[in-house]
Amino acid sequence: MSYKTRCERCTDADLEEVTKFATGVFDVDFEHYLPFIYAKDSGKGHEHLVVREDGQIAAAVLNSPVTLRVGDVDILTHGVGTVCVREESRGRGYMSDMLAECLIESSEQGAVLSILSGQRQRYGYYGYALTGIFANHRFGESSVRHECGEGPSKYTVRKAEDSDAGTLDAIMRTAPIYPLRRAEDFVTILKHDYRAGYLVFDGDRAVGYFVVGDSENQISELVLVPGASVKDFLLAFREMRGDEFWIEGNVFDVELKRELTTLCSDWSYYGGASVAILDFPKMLNAYGGLGCGLGLIPDGEFTIGIESHPFFDEIGISREGVTHGTFGISVKDGKFRAEPTDKNPDIALPYLRAAEYLFTPAPLWYPDSPKGARAVLPIPFFYPSQDKV
Repeated sequence: MSYKTRCERCTDADLEEVTKFATGVFDVDFEHYLPFIYAKDSGKGHEHLVVREDGQIAAAVLNSPVTLRVGDVDILTHGVGTVCVREESRGRGYMSDMLAECLIESSEQGAVLSILSGQRQRYGYYGYALTGIFANHRFGESSVRHECGEGPSKYTVRKAEDSDAGTLDAIMRTAPIYPLRRAEDFVTILKHDYRAGYLVFDGDRAVGYFVVGDSENQISELVLVPGASVKDFLLAFREMRGDEFWIEGNVFDVELKRELTTLCSDWSYYGGASVAILDFPKMLNAYGGLGCGLGLIPDGEFTIGIESHPFFDEIGISREGVTHGTFGISVKDGKFRAEPTDKNPDIALPYLRAAEYLFTPAPLWYPDSPKGARAVLPIPFFYPSQDKV
């Protein structure tokens, strides 16, 4: 790419300096908040970019690769995190430099999407749209008692240890979508945001795992093997933590989500993160293909025109038929297909609105949505919370 910024690539030897800088800007203990990135032996220093003034770090950002298995397809994603500029260096355009470098790197490496969390309007300038359908289920004393009984559960629970990585990985791979985690990182990833992983046992057999913080009752990741009892899991967690708790659901885990929705006191849905889509056909075919395989998307077809994003144009990563253009989307006999087309679009939208239109319930509020889009959309999108940086 010909676009030039003031960023420089870090090495692993720079990790301590970057960690100290980010800790000072955010007043967050990054070494323990995000240990799979900032623990001293993580080897993740090279995933950072910084801008220096007089040899000192003035701004820093993390651009960390995560491969997701979406059904039977692997897609490369990049998580952008720890975006920080020291107070005396703000207003000099360093955030634009850093996000440009992240997006250029992601594009050159073939990443399908770049994901971050942060203020929606701020990151919209750089091509990040609030997408996803995350479900949060609340359980209270009465819901568990009425739906599951008084107990006790036939399941037992214990905290996961590093030696459990193989078991955790095998359980995770029964889910319809999951990240490819290195065994040596698995338990550490579950510690993100001061949380911990716990294994669920039926006798001596591990039947699932979950992730929860020591001082909260919000389960951020739950995987139960096929055939495991959701009711016994709920009873076991109530015995462990008390009457009220919440479970974040993977929208593709159809049986688990259906049971949680049936048993909970109430639920809510929300956009999970801001995503810059760098390859619409690959993202649509991966997530749409999985949705069709699970029976979530009926037959239908439509054509959508997606405008290029100005920041993508500026930094030179816009590609017709990839980051923007006209795309035909169809589902026929349970097979999903998205590809560039020369047809006139049935609906045309700016880049950010198109991302929301495709991957959230937004079509409900577009009266001019074509009939085929109303059938096919929304395409479910999910990204695991523990792997967000």
